[in-house]
Amino acid sequence: MPATTAPNPVVSVVIPVYNAGPDLPACLQSIQRQTFADFELVAVDDASADGSAAILAKYGRSDSRIRPVTHRENRGSLAARLTGIREARGEFITFVDADDSLEPDALELAVQKARATGADLVHFGVKAVGPLAPAFRREWEKRNRPHSAPLYGEQVFDGFFRDRLFSWSIWGKLFRADLCRRGAELIPPDYCVVAEDFSMFTAIAGYAQHYEPLFRPGYRYTLCAGISSYAKSDLPAFRRHCTAFTACREVRACLEKRGVFDRCCDAFRLREYEVIADLLHRWRYNLAAADRDAAFALLFQEYDPPTLYRAFRRFFASNNRQPAELLARSGLLPLPPGPVLRLGWLGPGLERFEAALREAGIAAEPCTPESVQNGSFDAVCHAVPDTPEFFWEMLAIKTAGCRFVPLLSERFDAGLARDLHVWQMRDLTLRQSDGLLASDPVSAAWFTAAGVRCESSGDASALLRLLRRMEDPAPETDAVAESLSGALAGYFESHRDHYLAPSPEGESFLPFYRKVDKVLTGLMPWGSRRRRVIAGTLARWYNQLTHNN
Repeated sequence: MPATTAPNPVVSVVIPVYNAGPDLPACLQSIQRQTFADFELVAVDDASADGSAAILAKYGRSDSRIRPVTHRENRGSLAARLTGIREARGEFITFVDADDSLEPDALELAVQKARATGADLVHFGVKAVGPLAPAFRREWEKRNRPHSAPLYGEQVFDGFFRDRLFSWSIWGKLFRADLCRRGAELIPPDYCVVAEDFSMFTAIAGYAQHYEPLFRPGYRYTLCAGISSYAKSDLPAFRRHCTAFTACREVRACLEKRGVFDRCCDAFRLREYEVIADLLHRWRYNLAAADRDAAFALLFQEYDPPTLYRAFRRFFASNNRQPAELLARSGLLPLPPGPVLRLGWLGPGLERFEAALREAGIAAEPCTPESVQNGSFDAVCHAVPDTPEFFWEMLAIKTAGCRFVPLLSERFDAGLARDLHVWQMRDLTLRQSDGLLASDPVSAAWFTAAGVRCESSGDASALLRLLRRMEDPAPETDAVAESLSGALAGYFESHRDHYLAPSPEGESFLPFYRKVDKVLTGLMPWGSRRRRVIAGTLARWYNQLTHNN
């Protein structure tokens, strides 16, 4: 005889379903086999294109506790869970993903704990399954286990959001249904399939006043499945992962509505960075090479540029060649010519130019990369191009719509002998200038050859000439001046036998390393161990820069 559900069951189990056909039967059966029978299963089919709808219909016919609900169009797992909350009739609600399952006594133990303690949030343990090393599974279970003691009042919200005493996954927990309904009112049904747990749990847990741990494993989580896997992917898949930005925006809005954003700002920024770092990891290691340029540009279309820059600086701290090469040839940087009436100033030295600028009708004031985003500057003078943040600050300035004008206090090849990579990054950044005030004629010729408006005197009149020139289109790229033929001679003084002149357009990564490889070929036989090590290193660099890795 088919099982039936009461009009008002104790527990509503909400499952968002999208193309989950192979895993769905095991999930449904794990809930049917619960030792606690007074439940309903609300399965929201989010317009699946496989046989998921048929599977739900089949199970619904044999067990009236299973209620399939259908979206006519795909709206994402966040919207599916919101639909499940609206449809739920139980006193409690728990969420299960379609590729996961419950231990047989999960509902019974969770309900007993909630009723015995009066808790409105019960967090039970999780067991990880999947084809991964046991050590990794144990570490993952440790990160997702319940907190060691009950929490009350503001301790509940602070415990997960600020202090990270327990995870903000929506699954593996039993909630009082009224918490879910109140939290759902704060969440718009936007399309979101990544970090949606972060969004929904933040909204719901903000109303929780009593948290209870349940140390028995009740939830079986399948690692390396669904949207959370790190398999090779394409641009549409990366676009779906970018819906994590939707979750971040909704969490911030929720915190601001509750008046706790200032108190939780640092914790929010950390979680925001984790979201961006996950996307950058997928971009760097899992995305098809042909899609990387478009995917990187997509990040800027989807989220706040200054926030992205902060995350990029941290993520690429040990190796920023790859984003530098990518962004330098992207469509993010070119800006049209135009008059400069308001000038921002980053770094020291404004005082020696201030009177001349004011007399010329140009308002100038100090700024920061962050304040540029909220201001109305026509251009920003960067007076400290030797800082480690120079590249990222240039991007922040230019994508805010401001022209970028660095003041170069030393010759263009200064520092080359100390660190080639640092010099290349600095040179690459300076080439993105809309105008550049150089310290000497040789440097001016070097950057003029790259198509940069350039003046070679560091006085106020030269700066004014440069700002006026920015009203006209940038100059065409010329051949490098004759005086540059030995510009790098100092660096190669001790390597004169192996000197290779820079290319006419100035040196860049790949031509440089190709030349080094050519030199090494003449210096040592291919089969030598040293030659193999050096060749392997060059190959890895080359693959990184051409996105062959």
